[in-house]
Amino acid sequence: MKLNLFWPVYKNLEKEVLNLTYAIHFSDKQLNTYSNKIAELILRCGTYIESVSKELYKEEFKKDNNDFLQCIDKFIKEWKLEEKVVQIAAQNMYFSENQQIFPFKKDEKKHRFKNGNKIFEKKGKPRDVWLEDDKKEIHSWNNAYNGLKHDYSRHLKYFGNVKNLLQSMAALYLLNVYYKNKKVADSINKGDFPDSLGSDLFIVNVLAKYSERQKDLIEVLKSLEWVEVIG
Repeated sequence: MKLNLFWPVYKNLEKEVLNLTYAIHFSDKQLNTYSNKIAELILRCGTYIESVSKELYKEEFKKDNNDFLQCIDKFIKEWKLEEKVVQIAAQNMYFSENQQIFPFKKDEKKHRFKNGNKIFEKKGKPRDVWLEDDKKEIHSWNNAYNGLKHDYSRHLKYFGNVKNLLQSMAALYLLNVYYKNKKVADSINKGDFPDSLGSDLFIVNVLAKYSERQKDLIEVLKSLEWVEVIG
């Protein structure tokens, strides 16, 4: 059995996110709420997304790749990762319109700050210009991770928010599911058994044979003598 160092790290991050829900009301109207703590969690998520992506790539394709985005693009191509849906299921989160997350769907334009050379404030100092790159769409969590990593102070209020935190956590969760058991991960979206697979924050729909909920249900039915135990 392989040593999985990534799942305990994910669970520790998840615990911190859930503790944060007692300080911030996680709901549709609060998606743009930002803070230093949220930004810190996004940066930590990004670091571990890089690590688990490279490790998963090495394990599945038997070679190294130090470009984690190339690793993820390979997963998208081979496993249709962009179609995998993660649903928010934490008891202390109150989303009605934003419960489902597609963490590996490239649906956000790349943004960056640039010092304006021709646009000046009255005092003659260059003004920051917020640019959108129409030529490239990327994952929202990666947009946030890069923005915060390379220019934290200017990007905090744009990227260090609840929305990007949940996107980042969903991406890390999904990669961890693949790292733990690829057969289970491949069944996501193909079945209708909602299962957390060990998370206190998210659930996914998996095939019944992989569902912990089904195992629990069978045990309950056995105890009620509704299921005959064979063998």
